[in-house]
Amino acid sequence: MDKQEAYSLVQKEIERFECLSFEELEQHLGNNYTSEVQVASGVRYQIDIQVFWDDNDKRNVRIIVSVDDGGWSAFSPMTDSLLVSPA
Repeated sequence: MDKQEAYSLVQKEIERFECLSFEELEQHLGNNYTSEVQVASGVRYQIDIQVFWDDNDKRNVRIIVSVDDGGWSAFSPMTDSLLVSPA
């Protein structure tokens, strides 16, 4: 897995969710999204996104984005997360 490519894909997804309001994020709660993308180098990456409450009081939404190329990187994917609180 090319770490720069994978990091770029993770950040692209994080930025997509950063643009959403808290109310829009709430509509994604409990959903897991999986997609596959082929980048210019020809490598196919799997993107997994999870959206869930981060605390028991249901005040904060956590988005976790993981990317791997289906090889050994599937055991240790490139991952980042975003924590969003209501305004």
